[in-house]
Amino acid sequence: MVARLLSERGLPLRLLANTPSRAPKLPGAHAVQCSYEDTPASREALSGVDILFMVSAPESEDRLDKHLAFVDAAAASGVRHIVYLSFMNAAPDATFTLARTHFHTEERIKASGMTYTFLRDNFYADFFVALPDGGPHPRACGRRARRRGRARGRGGRGRGDPGGSGAL
Repeated sequence: MVARLLSERGLPLRLLANTPSRAPKLPGAHAVQCSYEDTPASREALSGVDILFMVSAPESEDRLDKHLAFVDAAAASGVRHIVYLSFMNAAPDATFTLARTHFHTEERIKASGMTYTFLRDNFYADFFVALPDGGPHPRACGRRARRRGRARGRGGRGRGDPGGSGAL
């Protein structure tokens, strides 16, 4: 969704993907092979990237190691700003296991020297389909978003401009 919205604004995009052929085909975008655990390939793929939108890796035993390697690769490649899709209440002692991974990833980002924005969701949209009625409560998102079949929100200034560091 993020890539599509940025593409609609006419922004050039480099889509990093394990399998580039599975990346969305969008105007102004090109897909590059990259995986979190492959730091040399990550550094090459990130070369020349100014702002990075980082989505967490799938759940695995080495998920945190992958995140830390990718953050290090981004910093080494000269990425100026990282937007990280984290999780609400990310903390070292969080009850939700993955929130602990998010906490440590955020800490590495903070220490990296890059400016950053942390987007902290509290619910995964793909969970909506598992609800008994097949979707969110009618008042859970705006009328226009419901008509379009999606919920929308903003991070930072909501204009593709990071606007500084901080958590939302």
